Amino acid sequence: MKAVILCAGYGTRLKPLTNDTSKSLLPVAGKPLINHIIDRLAEIDQITIVTNSLYYQKFVEWQSHNTFPIPLRILSNGKTNGELNGAVRDMQLGLESIDDDVLVMAGDTLFEFNLPHFVDKFRKSKTTTVAVQKEQDVERVKKANEVCLDGSRIVHFKEKPAQPTSMHTAASMYLIPRADIGSISKFLADPESNPSNAGNYIEWLHTRQPVHAYVFSERRWNIDTLEEYMDVNRLYSDHRK
Repeated sequence: MKAVILCAGYGTRLKPLTNDTSKSLLPVAGKPLINHIIDRLAEIDQITIVTNSLYYQKFVEWQSHNTFPIPLRILSNGKTNGELNGAVRDMQLGLESIDDDVLVMAGDTLFEFNLPHFVDKFRKSKTTTVAVQKEQDVERVKKANEVCLDGSRIVHFKEKPAQPTSMHTAASMYLIPRADIGSISKFLADPESNPSNAGNYIEWLHTRQPVHAYVFSERRWNIDTLEEYMDVNRLYSDHRK
């Protein structure tokens, strides 16, 4: 199984920390955030990082100072100066030349659930599978997405719902079987599709074929603001004491 980690955002809410450094490379408890992610990627035998032209050289320097037990490649989407390629186009770039099942995830997501359990759920369903948790704060659902389930099958998925009817929300972590990789091109060819957010692809896909959820209760953080970054840094630092 391969992994594609999306690190092409500009982290505008974390400026000036992200003026010339990806938030995925910001230190958390003494080491880059992305190192914590890679430490959790059991069962992965290759990692592709997709970034932009602004941060590409920083990732190359980071790679030169780190040794990982599995192959790791870094790709640039060619965008800079605040230009965005769109997360789904970045997914497509990262998936080029991959002929395998793949974990796609955001490079600002830290998680505590057991990845092998997620993979086991995926292999049993044999469909695209999304990591999902139940939120307690409706405002967080409004800012992210809502997911409605029938058993483990996703029957409704909506990005940034104005009036959520479910408190389940998807993390930016998707297990995609090799048979579904081609559907990303179909999504991008749809004139009504919006490639800006990876969740838009899941919202589109679940209306066309079965998509399942792996529901977890462990903690998960999307580091989107300076406050969230400081909170995670403190929690991870306290854990190491």
